[in-house]
Amino acid sequence: MNSRQKFIFLLVFLVLLTAYLAIAGEKHYTLSNGEKDFYFGHISYLPEDIGTKNPEVLRSGFMAGEEVQLNFPVVPGDVIITYDRPCEIQFDTGTIIRLDVNSRLKVETILAQTLSSEQKLSSLFLEKGRMYVMYTAYNSWEIFQLVTPSAALKMRNHTVLAVSQDGPDSTRISVRQGSTKVLFGPDEKNLKAQTIKKGENAIIGQSPEIKRASNFSDF
Repeated sequence: MNSRQKFIFLLVFLVLLTAYLAIAGEKHYTLSNGEKDFYFGHISYLPEDIGTKNPEVLRSGFMAGEEVQLNFPVVPGDVIITYDRPCEIQFDTGTIIRLDVNSRLKVETILAQTLSSEQKLSSLFLEKGRMYVMYTAYNSWEIFQLVTPSAALKMRNHTVLAVSQDGPDSTRISVRQGSTKVLFGPDEKNLKAQTIKKGENAIIGQSPEIKRASNFSDF
């Protein structure tokens, strides 16, 4: 085999090898039966002058949390836990969350396809603590909701509000911009819906009615 034949043979071999690796990679790394479009968020701010312990992310399937740094990715299923240092989370959709100290927030879904319509659901669960939400709709198809142990909030586009979960039966809400529809009640068969608008503060507890607070100092 002369040098020209050797060169052609080597070239063909490299082409076949590249094709094989591409097929193998596609076979092993393609997401099957999953979301067509996958959205996530990241830690966009960590203050340096507050606290000593960074927040952690508890990822589905792992026993221990992972300490976050700036730009740490946040995906559906993650639980963000803060200690003595707050953090800010920004999602691909444009929504920004500021999570206060001693809080626990689970990212349930980000633009997940609903079964009953073409709309897509973004859902967060505030287990405890306090958060500040600046909601910006990704598109007209997005439904954005925040759930606490005692209420569920469905927000309009460009809504800004503070939410505090003080205990298993007490949710405080202060709407700074826009409005949110609140679903609450003693059980799933006895639910009520009310709208809280800009400038209104409310406390949802064990009472069958929402308690209105006159100003933020009462909140």
